[in-house]
Amino acid sequence: MFGRASIFISLTFLVASIALMLPVQAQKPVPPSAEITFIQNYNGTPACTEVETDCIYVIWKINNAPADKSGFSFVVSGRLNYEAGSSTIDGITVENGNALSNLLKFFHSGSGAIKSAEITLKLFNRDGLQKILASQNTKTQRF
Repeated sequence: MFGRASIFISLTFLVASIALMLPVQAQKPVPPSAEITFIQNYNGTPACTEVETDCIYVIWKINNAPADKSGFSFVVSGRLNYEAGSSTIDGITVENGNALSNLLKFFHSGSGAIKSAEITLKLFNRDGLQKILASQNTKTQRF
């Protein structure tokens, strides 16, 4: 019995020693991404008082971001759908990498109430002078 136990212990140490000698595979870092978390109709608020303007407030979060976000920028675009017609913003650039929200002001080109907003958020990361698309997220909110 004692002989079997010593063989088992020896084999355990041998396997553990071999495992320690094997190279450890480094995990690939997960790239940063931006995700829209909240879309709100801001019509009638003090931030949205212009005539023939509809405002949509967008909040997002950044996943897997480094502490220094100075190289990040965002482009927020969208489409409002009315009872009849729609309005579009091709893209508002937000250069502040620490920003987590933006107010979009659409020219009211439809008629009736806003039925839905389809918002797209693009996260860009600067590599020297070049902007690289890191992620894109689209969310639709019905009102």
